[in-house]
Amino acid sequence: MKMRYSLSIMLALSGIASADLQRFEVNNPSEVPLKSAIVQLDVSQFDFKAEEYIVKDSSGNELVTQLDGTNLLFQSDFKALEAVKFEITSGKSKADHGDRSTFARLVPERADDFAWENDYIAFRTYGPALRESNEDSGIDAWLKRVNYPIIDKWYKLHLEEKVSYHKDHGEGHDPYHVGKSRGTGGTAIVVGNDYLTSNTFTRSEVECNGPLRSRFTLFYEYDYKGGKVEEAKTITIDLGQHVFHSSSMFTQDGKPIDLTAAVGITTHDGKGQVSNDTSWMSVWESIKGAGPLGVGVVFSENPEFDTVKVAARDESHIWGKLNTGADGKFDCYIGFGWVKANTFKDKADWENYLASFRAQLEKPLEVKVLR
Repeated sequence: MKMRYSLSIMLALSGIASADLQRFEVNNPSEVPLKSAIVQLDVSQFDFKAEEYIVKDSSGNELVTQLDGTNLLFQSDFKALEAVKFEITSGKSKADHGDRSTFARLVPERADDFAWENDYIAFRTYGPALRESNEDSGIDAWLKRVNYPIIDKWYKLHLEEKVSYHKDHGEGHDPYHVGKSRGTGGTAIVVGNDYLTSNTFTRSEVECNGPLRSRFTLFYEYDYKGGKVEEAKTITIDLGQHVFHSSSMFTQDGKPIDLTAAVGITTHDGKGQVSNDTSWMSVWESIKGAGPLGVGVVFSENPEFDTVKVAARDESHIWGKLNTGADGKFDCYIGFGWVKANTFKDKADWENYLASFRAQLEKPLEVKVLR
């Protein structure tokens, strides 16, 4: 199963002639305009090495950058079918990302939650301290309507000052019910007609945190066919997007296992309106105290969909199922659009976003070195 990152491109450079200067062109081959697209370059392939890099657009404006290992990230808008020129030099950038940033961390002070966010969306899931509770491996949506980080602030207010994050005090809130459900995109292993879910994550590892990208891995365990299966779920959240990338590796005895995995969205006991196309699925509903909300999952490949409605609380979902193949991998893009945040106006607007995002996966950015 192939894994691809939306709106980003790995660039292998060779034979760069100019010292400490590289010009290149980034082309959007899609007929879909891209807003706040992340471009990703492998600096290990540059002829010049530097501790810090400056990226300028064609007007000479310095752009916010982030180093993610050997990858240099920056962000730009692209019109449909547009090619844009940039240049890289060594040095400290003067660009300021302002209040907008990605963020992710373990929250031990709130029973081992793990929370993550960018400028549009925020989420949390549940950790070891809650293994005996009603929550397990579902994902909770935090509905924010400000572009600055709120995770630390909301937890502090909730825990220390008794200002509940379940009520909207002007920045948003958490009105979304998860319980034993998959929430906004928890995973499962398919066994016949059943969906086998795991308990809370057992451990977490943060790999990067920065203005443009945060990435971390959560580890889960399943009792599967008389043995133990581990899921290592790596989540990457980029600035400016309404979805995050979820990439799971399923292993048994340390080796990848071939199985059918699924991602689910709760329909809140059948109250939500379920939609799907060949490569995305969505649940649109009105959340008490919050109003209209769309939750969606976009796939790189076309999954098999299954809508399950049962009487038991928290067990009604729409599922997207894919075989992991011999490499044990399962990936998708998960997100939400909240009408009150003034980005999406209705169900059709949200579903158009999901379809457009899928189109971008088909035609990722192309990079050409300019000599």
